[in-house]
Parts: sequence; C-alpha cells; structure tokens
Amino acid sequence: MMNEKEVLLAVMKAVNMNQTTLGEKAGYKSKSAITEILNRRGMKVDILLKLLSAMDCELVVKHTPSGQEWTVGE
Repeated sequence: MMNEKEVLLAVMKAVNMNQTTLGEKAGYKSKSAITEILNRRGMKVDILLKLLSAMDCELVVKHTPSGQEWTVGE
C-alpha cells in the first residue's frame, strides 16, 4: 500500500509532470511549495485533493467487501 506522497510522485511520473508545473497548475507560486508539501510528515486531505485535481485525477474511496465506491471532490 502506498502513502499519499508515494501516490503523488507516482501520478506525477505517470502524467509526466514535474514539481514546477504541478505547483503552477495547483496555484502555488513556486516549485519550493510542492517540495515543502512532499517533505512534510503528513498531508492534509484538502492539499492532496488540490494536487490530484491539478493532475486531472480524483480520489476514490472503496468499501472492500462490497466494492461500493465514492468519489471525493475538491
């Protein structure tokens, strides 16, 4: 299982997006903002959603036994 930072880095690689571009698309003023977020101990859900949205992704919550899913939006 991946943590939130590992997911973000994997998505960035998959969509070929660097920290500078992600920062710009997410509304941050500098690359260092993304570096700081990735270096923090944890991450707030609203920041995770903002960064995923900037990469045209969504967060899906899945109840494993039933397979039921819910999409979390910003």
